[in-house]
Amino acid sequence: MTHDNNDHESVFVDRVRRTLDDSADNLDARTLSQLTQARHRALEEAKSKPYAYRRPFWFSLVGLVTATVVVFLAIFLARDPSGPEYYSAIEDVEILAASENP
Repeated sequence: MTHDNNDHESVFVDRVRRTLDDSADNLDARTLSQLTQARHRALEEAKSKPYAYRRPFWFSLVGLVTATVVVFLAIFLARDPSGPEYYSAIEDVEILAASENP
């Protein structure tokens, strides 16, 4: 059944691709010229934008570091202080304190 769906989908995609290619091949010179000019204008505008308007690489790095810190804080703060590890740590401190003061 999946194989039949893939066959139908590939036939559909091929038909759409042929139709679009035929449409693009049949564009008149004026339309092609307008599309080319619009593309060049868009490329020039993208090049002329100052660096501040483009997202620098370090934004992604800052986001990654922030997400990592949030995850570690969530894990650290989610620990239950009333668990057995907490009480054994308190007992260890009491034993050490008692052994230091004779």
